[in-house]
Amino acid sequence: MCVMLKFKLFLSAFTGFKSTMAYEKCLETQGNVTTGANGTVVCDFKKLIEESASGTGLAFIAFTEAINQFPVAPLWAVLFFLMLFTLGLDSMFGTLEGALTSIYDMMLFPHLRKEIVCGVVCLASCIISLCFATNTGPYVFSLFDSFSANIPLLVIAFMECVSISYVYGLEQLSDDIELMLGGRPSYFFLFAWKYMAPVSMVVILVASLVEMYSTGVSYEIWNADLGMAQTIPWPWWCQVVAVCLILCSLLWIPGVAIAKYFKLVEYKEESPAFFPSEELREERNIMPHKSNAIERALFGFKK
Repeated sequence: MCVMLKFKLFLSAFTGFKSTMAYEKCLETQGNVTTGANGTVVCDFKKLIEESASGTGLAFIAFTEAINQFPVAPLWAVLFFLMLFTLGLDSMFGTLEGALTSIYDMMLFPHLRKEIVCGVVCLASCIISLCFATNTGPYVFSLFDSFSANIPLLVIAFMECVSISYVYGLEQLSDDIELMLGGRPSYFFLFAWKYMAPVSMVVILVASLVEMYSTGVSYEIWNADLGMAQTIPWPWWCQVVAVCLILCSLLWIPGVAIAKYFKLVEYKEESPAFFPSEELREERNIMPHKSNAIERALFGFKK
């Protein structure tokens, strides 16, 4: 994740460098004049930034232009796209393992070997991802990128914070961390888990929904007649697909809760795994924690 962030920062820096070079070239062509005879802006740096490549274009358009300026450009091109390939594999390992672990834990296919389940999931994912390799693949990718991750991730992360801080309890979580690491989390982390993180995610979620409602949902297309990118609203059926992409990740939270509460599906209770809590307390000389007034008032500690 840190490598990917540095990579995006470098691409953004190169985009600014490219726009600056185009702006200086425009000024040189126009004789250092930014406006034309009729008052129109000829050399507009803001417009150059907005027309720069974004999204996948940063990797496959902007950076390829940067590579051409390097010495031994073919070598750097091979290394760059090999890095992209390994970054993709690294991301998919974590994503796939998260999905497979849920399937294994729920014992949906108890009689199938794990290798077969993994192969079937990978094959199904590969077949579904073929839609990104078609002529309209960039638009499908934009649809998935805009709606399948932002809102669902915010809601899921908010529910995780609520579950840990208000259902499981920060007191029990602090005791678990002390057993595992030998020290309790600071007040800053407790405050962030219970207040800062949920409030931040709610604010971001509400701001995103308000922006979608006020400005609408749109995507960029290339207008060959004008020779520039244009932003147009998504068709109604694409908006229906977007709603389905959001709900297919979120409906599991209330769906499983309702199914377990009303016992619509029979779940086999698992026996808790052995955890050497007493041994760890003796080994690390951990004494029972007595909460103070701040912990009881702010974080809901009871002991």
